[in-house]
Amino acid sequence: MAQTQLLALVLGVLIVGLAIVLGIEVFHRQERQHRRDRAYLFCMETATKARAYYRMPRSLGGGEFSFEGFDFTKIGLAPSQNPLLYEDPEGTRYELQPEGRERLRLVASYREPGGIVYLAVCLIEPDTMYLYRSFAEAQAEELPR
Repeated sequence: MAQTQLLALVLGVLIVGLAIVLGIEVFHRQERQHRRDRAYLFCMETATKARAYYRMPRSLGGGEFSFEGFDFTKIGLAPSQNPLLYEDPEGTRYELQPEGRERLRLVASYREPGGIVYLAVCLIEPDTMYLYRSFAEAQAEELPR
């Protein structure tokens, strides 16, 4: 009887340990997905605001059919020293890269111990927006000019 109880105890500990390890892994996977979803949402919101800025006359604080002068301060965010960089409280970094008067690129990334992870690349144009899930996907895709 003692061996049976010992075997049941060992099996119980193994099952509980396995459940804890799997639970931690699921939690980390969900955290990464949450970070990516927040980055997508931020990119879409920023693209919408950038396109509104593009159409707004200069007398109302817009770009008057130009993305020139658009930065995070125009949408109410207070970045540190560079108005083209913004880091949210979770550590995700967003960088605006102007590409002329009629195109903006917004790159979302964060730093992990293994290096930089790119979450999304968003190309913003006056009439369209392209959202890519990764930097590699944006590079491989034939981007419209």
